[in-house]
Amino acid sequence: MNILVFGKGGRQEACRERLMSCSGSGGPDIKCAIVLPIPTTKDGKTVNGTEILLSELIDKIEEGTLVAGYGIPEECAREIEKRGAVIYDAIYDEQLLLKNAYLTALGAVSSILTSEQAGPEDIKIGIVGYGRIGKEIAKTWFFLGGAPRVYTKREEVSAELRSMGIASSVCDGTEDYRGLDILINTAPESIVSADSFGIGSVRRIIDLASGNYLKDLPRVEKMGQVPDKMYPKSAGKVYAEAIILRLGGVI
Repeated sequence: MNILVFGKGGRQEACRERLMSCSGSGGPDIKCAIVLPIPTTKDGKTVNGTEILLSELIDKIEEGTLVAGYGIPEECAREIEKRGAVIYDAIYDEQLLLKNAYLTALGAVSSILTSEQAGPEDIKIGIVGYGRIGKEIAKTWFFLGGAPRVYTKREEVSAELRSMGIASSVCDGTEDYRGLDILINTAPESIVSADSFGIGSVRRIIDLASGNYLKDLPRVEKMGQVPDKMYPKSAGKVYAEAIILRLGGVI
């Protein structure tokens, strides 16, 4: 099977290597695999990291092609399917998202410990949001002996965390960030603002969420694309194996 990988970065290269190391036909209906980057596009027009227009790429897709990507625009997806191609969009793959969340959390924790030159027990961190990434950071920090404080919008989650010995508060506009050295935002919505109580006393603010929800805050450290930047080999392997699974385990 012909494998075409588009985009730059260590993840794409590692993905290519993993796919090329496999053997087989990819199943009776798959002749070619086109692997697009994560995210597939940032402007909705070009393939991320290249000057290749999505429209030009789609025009070359034939029946019997698998197109893999992340966040493939709906209009593009419809055109791809019209040509008899199969789509794998990683944005809907929960297992891949969980594995990427683990790598993101690992990278964030590693970066903090390295830059702070101290162990978790000596760094007071707060985590806004308890989705995939927030959960992994809290779990990792707690396992390493730290005492994270989690801010979540769900009372049942907050109660569960407290029962586990992890400090937690419900985000209702009265959250208090005093006493924190570092605040990590993982929530894809505006929860933290310049008016949040105690935010001025927080020494560092790290944003792991997509979007720009902390734009009114100064000194925010935007930490994006952690898996690709810090663990490209692992991230590429995760992506490749998800594609292989979509192909029925054989390519």
